[in-house]
Amino acid sequence: MIYDIQHASMWKRISAFLFDGIMLGIAAVLFAWALSGMLGYDRHSDALEEAYARYGEAYRVDFNLSLSAYDAMTAQEQQALADAYAALSADAVAAEAYSAVISLTLLITSLGILFGYAVLEFA
Repeated sequence: MIYDIQHASMWKRISAFLFDGIMLGIAAVLFAWALSGMLGYDRHSDALEEAYARYGEAYRVDFNLSLSAYDAMTAQEQQALADAYAALSADAVAAEAYSAVISLTLLITSLGILFGYAVLEFA
């Protein structure tokens, strides 16, 4: 008995790899979106943004600085920014929100990719 094995060309393999990557990306994003809704990511993120806005306004600083903008600040402005960060880190609610945002980001990303891969592997 003779078996005829046909090999796919390099371009077919590259196309299939790209298609699989695109499908995995779509599935991972959909699962991450669903997980973020179920785990309440937006609630923690909004609490953290509110804390940044509150301390930014109280100390009259902008937390969204580039390194060049920080280097261009005066010593007094740098001290105000350091004081704002110290007050922000001393706030228990803001620290809890920050911890939750970081933990949920890692969890949602990891599970989104895992679930997306599992669905594409077994579908």
